[in-house]
Amino acid sequence: MSARFWSYDGDTWDTHVTAEQARNRCLRALDQYRDDAPGDGWAEEVESIMWGPIAERVVEGARQEHVPECSGEEGCSIDCPIPGSSHDYVVDFDLQPVSTLEIDSAAPIAPTS
Repeated sequence: MSARFWSYDGDTWDTHVTAEQARNRCLRALDQYRDDAPGDGWAEEVESIMWGPIAERVVEGARQEHVPECSGEEGCSIDCPIPGSSHDYVVDFDLQPVSTLEIDSAAPIAPTS
């Protein structure tokens, strides 16, 4: 199952399969900042703790065959994207929306007090 949610704990980013996992990571980070606050005061980074759904992600696009034998030669029928390359094919990547079906299938999270 692919990641549908992201979180930031004030220091590092992470991805999660469920909203609950993302939110819990942020709550743990907040607890850590809270534990550190009495001695040092609240760190400025505490306000950067956040999580949410992933709207788009990078996916592999179409592969284009690469034929080095005719790269750049006149009359070659293949449009070689990388003349002189030794690779068998070229791949492009693009941002694609995460399926709303994937997002909607995750259980909603009720706030805790």
